[in-house]
Amino acid sequence: MTFERISIIGVGLIGGSLGLALRRTGFTGEIVGVSRNETIEQA
Repeated sequence: MTFERISIIGVGLIGGSLGLALRRTGFTGEIVGVSRNETIEQA
């Protein structure tokens, strides 16, 4: 089974690292990161 889109809930240190690791290993699909507004505003 192949995936065209992967959603990551929480794009902090671990979620962001997971997204980067997916790209580095050759994932060519869409990576969607979801986070709460308060978290994004603090960053």
